[in-house]
Amino acid sequence: MRRQRTPSPPYDITSANADIVDASVSGGVMTVRSKGVAGKAVLNIRDAKGSLVVVTANVSDNAAVPLYMTAPSSISIGLGEAPNYTIQRGVGRPFTATSSNCSVAKASASGNTLSVTGLSAGVADVVTFDSTGASVKVSATVQRGAATVLLYTTSPDSIRVAVGASPTYTIAGGASPYTVTSSNVNVITVSQTGTTFTATGVAAGLATITVHDANGTAVNIMVTVQ
Repeated sequence: MRRQRTPSPPYDITSANADIVDASVSGGVMTVRSKGVAGKAVLNIRDAKGSLVVVTANVSDNAAVPLYMTAPSSISIGLGEAPNYTIQRGVGRPFTATSSNCSVAKASASGNTLSVTGLSAGVADVVTFDSTGASVKVSATVQRGAATVLLYTTSPDSIRVAVGASPTYTIAGGASPYTVTSSNVNVITVSQTGTTFTATGVAAGLATITVHDANGTAVNIMVTVQ
C-alpha cells in the first residue's frame, strides 16, 4: 500500500498571477487576497521538503459591472490628437482595441488605458475587448483643426449602487457649469462639487441621474440601488 507523505512545515506560497491575487501562509493557514480584478490565478504551495501543491483561485466580479470606459459613446478629436481613456471593470485581461478605419483613427490599449489617435478626417468605430470577448464601441469622428468634446461623465450608462455606498464620478466636455439631479431622491441622492458628483444609495429601487451642461445638453445614467 502506498504511504501518503506527511507535509513538512514551514510552508511557502507564491501567486503566479500577482495582479489578480496575492497569498501568504502563517501557522499552516493560507490567506488569499483579491486585488479587485476578476480572473484566474495559480497558487504554488511548497513545504520544507520541496513538495508542491498547485491551487487555482477564481476571482469573480461580484458587482457584475460590465466592461465600460470613461470615453462617451461618441468622441470628436482633431488631427494628430491622441486622447486617453480609462478602461474599467469587465472580466479578464488583457484588453485589446481595434479601429474600423485605421487610416482615420488608430486605437491601442495598454493596461487599463485606451488611446485613440486622429490620423485623417473621417469616422471610425473603436471597439475595446476584454479577454472574454465582451466589447464596448466608441464612434470616433476625426476633424480638421481643434475638436469639440461632447458632454460626458466617467460613469457608465447604467450603474449598480449598494445602499449606503457613495461612488464619485467626473464630468467633462460640453460647456460648464454643470448641474446634476436625481429623478428619485428616496432611492439615490446626488451631491456636486464643480466637475465631480457623488451618488449615494438611499433605498433599493430604480432612478435616473441626469447631468446637464450650460447649453442644456444632457447625459442620463440609469441607477439600480440594491
